[in-house]
Amino acid sequence: MQKIKKIVDLSHELKNGTVVYPGDPVVDITVATVKEKDGYNLSNVHIGSQSGSHVDGMELSYSMGNALVIDASDKGEFEEITLEDVKKYDRQMEKADIVLFRTDWYRYEGQDKFFRHPYLSAEAGAYLLDRGIQTLAIDAINLDRTGGT
Repeated sequence: MQKIKKIVDLSHELKNGTVVYPGDPVVDITVATVKEKDGYNLSNVHIGSQSGSHVDGMELSYSMGNALVIDASDKGEFEEITLEDVKKYDRQMEKADIVLFRTDWYRYEGQDKFFRHPYLSAEAGAYLLDRGIQTLAIDAINLDRTGGT
């Protein structure tokens, strides 16, 4: 078993106002009880299953491993992260289990532009999976094109 060198928590705070995919249920968190009055704190939490930072159904072990960050911060609205973009990282990928795409698109949260983020091409995604990458992630609302197929 490999020794863990560093753990990086990439999750976003889940709160009222957290941006959700268009059409998904909005995040609604309300106070049910408070310690001062009831002796304990309790909240009502109503969210969609893919609100905030989320992982589509998979074994938890897939979220742990050696990660490679691919910088796609130069990509624009609805611009594909291509196979050519990914292949630039082939050598570094040899030791990776997880690939994280950095777009810096979080800057546009709360703006319409947030949903026009860069996305991973199907060809590049298939290539990464063929290379043995077990998990793909992105710092945008989703890995594929919002509103796409």
